[in-house]
Amino acid sequence: MKKCRLAYFASVTALLLSACGGSKEDGPVIPGPSMTLDGSSNIEKQEFVNTKVVPLVFDVPGKIATFSVTVNAPDPMYYGVLNNVISIDKNKYPASESGPVLDLINDSRLLSVYQSAFIPEWTSSLLGKKTVTLDACWMLAAFINAGAPSTGDEFTFTFNVSDENGKSLKKPVTFFFISPPSFELKPTKTMYDLDTNEDCNVKISFEVPGKLQGATLTVRSDNESFIRDVDDMIGIEANKKDHILDLVNDAKAVAGLKAYGIPTGNEIVGKEKVMDLSLIQLLPKLKMSASGTRHSFIFSVTDESGRTSQELVLFTKQ
Repeated sequence: MKKCRLAYFASVTALLLSACGGSKEDGPVIPGPSMTLDGSSNIEKQEFVNTKVVPLVFDVPGKIATFSVTVNAPDPMYYGVLNNVISIDKNKYPASESGPVLDLINDSRLLSVYQSAFIPEWTSSLLGKKTVTLDACWMLAAFINAGAPSTGDEFTFTFNVSDENGKSLKKPVTFFFISPPSFELKPTKTMYDLDTNEDCNVKISFEVPGKLQGATLTVRSDNESFIRDVDDMIGIEANKKDHILDLVNDAKAVAGLKAYGIPTGNEIVGKEKVMDLSLIQLLPKLKMSASGTRHSFIFSVTDESGRTSQELVLFTKQ
């Protein structure tokens, strides 16, 4: 009876060990691959910004056996752009509903391109590595700037990693695109004449999908009298060649420009559109010192993600 009981307990113990993934001799269970961003496995959608770094950390205790990336873009056109950028045969990575799959281990040509152009720190194959850190933005930047993305476009990269034990990870990271600030001039000209009312009343509009955070107006001229007159009218210290007027953070410039009907400060911060800004109240008062030279008004707008765009409005007077 005693022998039967021992045999029974032995069989139960074996079953329990088997259910837990092995026997005492098997050692600890090796976890499968994981991917984290800033220590979190819950990766939200990321805004694509050229200067942004998105360091994805891949931990593969069982050592990397395969590593590929599936690309999904809002338009098949991007797959052609991707092929052109990385010099890969279009027939090998055809545009399809699911997008091309880039093999970062077995395709030697693809790997060499990435090593030389995008990720020089990958000086050897990923095969057998336990930890890899990858800036996801390099893959997007490699071809997104060659296309024509617009606000709302999304690009998804699905990382497929398996280890030597057959355990795998399939995890997507989605980037969304927001267009940089843009300008519109009405009427549109390369040069505006201060002697005509229509040109003095040129309308400047900003469109800022990422919401306006900063804006400046640089007034530049070889005529020092013109610059002094601008500074005197706005109530700030004169500058010899040009002057940068902060439309958001400089209290004197904000107050001075506002007196001439130019929206500043809280009127424009956080806005996605600033329509029909006009210099009509300011320019006629500068005509006396404007003769015989050109004068540049350079608008610069920055959004909340740091994207900056500029627009030159050039004036002259005979």
